Amino acid sequence: YTDAAGHGVVGSGSSGALSGVHGSGAQYGVSTGNTGKANLHLKPDNSIAKTVPSTRSDAHLVGEMENVAGDLWWCVAAGTPGTWRKLSGPGVAGSFHALTPGRVYDSRQTLPSPGVITPGTNRTISVADRRDANLTTGAVIAANFVPAGATAVTANVTVTQTTGAGYLAVNPGGNTTVGASTINWSGNNLDIANGVTLTLDGSRQLTIIAGGGGSTHFIIDITGYYL
Repeated sequence: YTDAAGHGVVGSGSSGALSGVHGSGAQYGVSTGNTGKANLHLKPDNSIAKTVPSTRSDAHLVGEMENVAGDLWWCVAAGTPGTWRKLSGPGVAGSFHALTPGRVYDSRQTLPSPGVITPGTNRTISVADRRDANLTTGAVIAANFVPAGATAVTANVTVTQTTGAGYLAVNPGGNTTVGASTINWSGNNLDIANGVTLTLDGSRQLTIIAGGGGSTHFIIDITGYYL
């Protein structure tokens, strides 16, 4: 049976019913076949105005799943309203994907934008591609090492051949506002590394801002990404 809207199964319960559709079986309660679309669609809105599950005043059961304005919630403990965890949504970074560490930028290399970074300047770089760690090249050896759609990366940011004292702030690409430092140095010819999580812009770019009174070369190695 298919209704006018193209639904194969339509379930509707009264206001007091527990559910519109209930499935049970020896192996699966509900199963879907091959489809070019998603196997399950949780409609984010309906005729009942829904708020974030953790703020509600009604009772819920372990295992309930809810889509509220595009955020996917899961109930992990029964109660009123129960204990909920947000699994995904537009504002969530996504799942973490660990990588064998790879170099995506080294200012000592010929490519892509060589040279020390000096106080009061900034540089926008891409972290999409893994590059040859050989100091004479910097050529791309693995395109899309950090894939399109990644929202953040885990990285080691290293300063080397420093002069004076200064800091680098690393922001999503295009953001030149300094809200916090990512790595600091306090003298000449130092090698210092810091492991951090960095937010990307939509083009998988970072903007590095140099502050203080010294200059430095810098290196970025990626250890994972969120998607």
